[in-house]
Order: sequence, then C-alpha cells, then structure tokens
Amino acid sequence: MEPQKEEVLRLLGLEPLTTEGGLYTITYVSSRTYNNVTKEGSNKERALMSSIYYMLTDQYPINYFHRNKPDIIHYYHIGLPIRYHMVSPEGDYRTAVMGSDLKAGHHLQLLVPGGYWKAAELIIPKNSESNSTYGLISEAVVPQFKFDEWSIAIERDIKDLVSPENYELLKKLIKS
Repeated sequence: MEPQKEEVLRLLGLEPLTTEGGLYTITYVSSRTYNNVTKEGSNKERALMSSIYYMLTDQYPINYFHRNKPDIIHYYHIGLPIRYHMVSPEGDYRTAVMGSDLKAGHHLQLLVPGGYWKAAELIIPKNSESNSTYGLISEAVVPQFKFDEWSIAIERDIKDLVSPENYELLKKLIKS
C-alpha cells in the first residue's frame, strides 16, 4: 500500500521550494570533487554530483519553467504520474510522463539535458479510486546543482522559442 502524502513529507523531510514550486530535500552531495574553471578564469572546487527528492502534490501541483546548466536525470518513485514539458534551446518542444504505467508509455527515468527549459505538472485523475495526492521523484545532477546555474523562466523566454499554439498550452507553467 502506498504511503499517504503527509507521511512521505514527514519521513523524507520535504520542504516547499518556493522558487519553482513543489517540495524537496537534498539527499546527497558527493564528497568527490573536481576543479571547475569558470568563464571568468577562477578555479573553484565542485562536487561531482548532487541528488534530491522532489514531490508535486495537490497543494503544489506545478513545477514552473526553469533551466539548469547541468544535465539532470529524474527517477520516478511512487504516487501519481507527472508530466514534464521540455523546450530545447532551439525551440523544440516535447513532453514525457513519469509514472509506473509502462504500458501507457510512462518513464521511470528521464534525462533533461542542460540548457533546456523544463516544467512539470502533477496528473490528478478526475475519476479515480486512488487516494494518492502526490508524485515523488528523485533528481541526480551532474555536476553538483548550483543556484547560480539555474534560472526561472519569464514569459518572453518561452514565448520566443515555441509556436503560438504551444505557448498557449505552456503559459500556465510560467511563474508570474
């Protein structure tokens, strides 16, 4: 039997992620590091990888469009399916659903390449016998996630990349 949302929140110590929506907790930052030479020429030590738990719920159903410099691999765990929306730097738009129904084409893992805009939304069925009100995934970020390599989308970021029809579908996923 699937645990209830409140139990998962408590057991995993998830906190609201006010910048992009949803709830999260950092689960791992590698102790292995490398010297990261920045564009400015500075040399900073950086962890090879970091990982988080991330949850969308009936109270936090949207992960707003944002972009990360590193690649991120998402791993589905439990709960309702989550639809991801991805826009490449060239404006190619695609979706993928993370969930447990492999016959329906759901993904258990999903790569979002660095530089892509991504957003997600919890798929809450209208007529379901499920008591689930959340979807839980993990993200592995290589190299380590850094907020200075992350940005939240503004309307123009998405509108300038996609077709007018796709923009109409996606504008609800842009944080206002």
